[in-house]
Amino acid sequence: MSGYPAATAPKRQPPQNARSTLLSDEENQALGKLVGNRVSILAAAVVQVYKTEAPNHNTWHRLHCGVATFSKDNFRRSHYIQVYDIVNGERLFEQELYSNIVYHNSLPFFHQFQGENAVIGLSFADESEADAFYDTYRERQLAKQRKKEGKYQFKGTCMGVISDIIYHI
Repeated sequence: MSGYPAATAPKRQPPQNARSTLLSDEENQALGKLVGNRVSILAAAVVQVYKTEAPNHNTWHRLHCGVATFSKDNFRRSHYIQVYDIVNGERLFEQELYSNIVYHNSLPFFHQFQGENAVIGLSFADESEADAFYDTYRERQLAKQRKKEGKYQFKGTCMGVISDIIYHI
């Protein structure tokens, strides 16, 4: 024992959750409690959720009205779109954003993507929240692309260093 205090890494604060501009502070806090402390809300928006029916997918049917989150679940190690009823404190809808999901902003206030059994539509109450939601999706896609390219770049660099070491031995 050296008598010096043990070095401790500073605790990293979790990132602050994104907020819906249409909700009050109390409603945004309620949303944060619903998603839990292992989930980071990257975008939040007031929406209505629609889906289409197979086989033609030509008519939209309203499923839910609530607050949508574009979130990163650190426990499940994935990103999700989830819709919550903050009044009743329940999750109404969840879609994992699998690696090849295609998310369209068909209209400034309406986005759609392929769900498990239907095409899902999100009708946003506010276009700026819709923009923020889409921007968050695009940022995630670009980050995944950069990460993938970085792996290949690092792999090539590493192999070059190894071959240089072998050559000089």
